[in-house]
Amino acid sequence: VIWLSLILLIGAITSINLYDYFRKRNSQYINIRYAAIKALPKFGDSSIIPALKMALSEKSHILRLAMLEAIIELGDDSVALLVSEELNSKDNPFRILAATILNKLGVRSDALRYLALVNSEDQKLRITAIRILGEIGYKEALKELFEQAKDENAFVKRAAIESIGKLKAESAIPMLRDALYEGEDPKIRAAAVVALGRYKQHKVNEYLINSLSDKDSSVREYIMSELVESEDPAIVPEIIGLLKDYDSNIRIRACEAVGNLGNKSNIADLSPLLEDPSSKVR
Repeated sequence: VIWLSLILLIGAITSINLYDYFRKRNSQYINIRYAAIKALPKFGDSSIIPALKMALSEKSHILRLAMLEAIIELGDDSVALLVSEELNSKDNPFRILAATILNKLGVRSDALRYLALVNSEDQKLRITAIRILGEIGYKEALKELFEQAKDENAFVKRAAIESIGKLKAESAIPMLRDALYEGEDPKIRAAAVVALGRYKQHKVNEYLINSLSDKDSSVREYIMSELVESEDPAIVPEIIGLLKDYDSNIRIRACEAVGNLGNKSNIADLSPLLEDPSSKVR
């Protein structure tokens, strides 16, 4: 940190050299490289973009996160496509942060460019473009997203369903319902559950309740999570039966739903679970 402070005070090197210096000379010290990345936005101009790209190649999630935070502070939309790659990350926190950055950078102005990329032959680029359109709320892309939701590739289809849900268009509800009822891939059904859950409507909750018998426990858990967040007391009678479900995770979510949405009359329904074989349920 002392070395970094001295370099910043002298101001005798460029931002790319600053990061490269710490990467080469102190490669074993992640905290030093982290401090260097955090310092990059202080330069406040586009010359730091190469350094940000270099930081993105870091294997450490901490350093990648520092790079994304640096982009937020810089507020330069020229790195939007670079940030958008994080929408494909397997780590949910990085996807959320990437979406936050894209919204902050105002990439909606480039929506037509992303819309064109939806038909790219590069699958990763297609998926990224589809996700960006959902994150920036570009409802004009709904028709194209409907087409992508029919794609044979499960990853493309899932990304399209997720983005359609983020647009929250009423016209999309029947399609999302069908994806939930008829989707062969449990991951597609789970994506439809999350998409429908965004609507916070009683009729949508009924679709979710109708699928509580889904053969895949992970889909049922997604459904329960959305119902817990629905703030719809009318669904409590439908949830009561799940307090006796064979899956302890489902029983836990059912407890949460009844506790959040029910009333004192439901204490009798919850009491038997005090003797549940699972300590997590108890």
